[in-house]
Amino acid sequence: MIRKVIGQSDRELIDTWLRKRAEVFIKDNDLRVNNWGTCLLYQFYLFGTVLEDEAIVDKFRSSYDDWVKGNLFPNGTTTDLLGRDAFAYHAYDLLFFARLCHLKAMYEGYEVAEAFYKKDVHWGASIRNSVVFWKPFLLDSKKYTHLEFVGTEYEPDKKRSDYNKAYNPSGTLYVIDELYEIDKELKEVLDYYKRNPDVSLKLGLSSLRWH
Repeated sequence: MIRKVIGQSDRELIDTWLRKRAEVFIKDNDLRVNNWGTCLLYQFYLFGTVLEDEAIVDKFRSSYDDWVKGNLFPNGTTTDLLGRDAFAYHAYDLLFFARLCHLKAMYEGYEVAEAFYKKDVHWGASIRNSVVFWKPFLLDSKKYTHLEFVGTEYEPDKKRSDYNKAYNPSGTLYVIDELYEIDKELKEVLDYYKRNPDVSLKLGLSSLRWH
């Protein structure tokens, strides 16, 4: 936001720093179907948009539609939930979708961001659908219980302190803090946990839209 108002020399210095980091992600280009890929696509969109470099932004645009079909599923699950068998990772995957929505809101407007959030990406799958699927586990963890990481495909998960323990929603509310900016209905979750805007910077910023 300050890029257009700072001096040329400062802008060039900052742009050089940003471009070096963008080049690391471009060189890596390891577009996995899980949260690793969600994070990578977010980096492409972030750096490309800030630098006003359409070639970098296009790395997001040209990959997202096909890639997301393997990440979000029509029943609301994500590849991270299925692969790691943990809502901790379902939430973490959705964190980067929340940040993509935030960037779209900043640079393209909330109408575009909301359309992106609700977009049917494949047979009813959407970011919003994966949030709706998650909500009962957040609001009634006694009824909707899930033992974390029991069926994980990643062997080191079995050494985690939360392995084979019931999902604890409080550890994933940081994602709701960011999703709230784009989904006002998540106020229900925030109210349930008595989570006020001053509990985190992210939630404070998300709340600005609705006040």
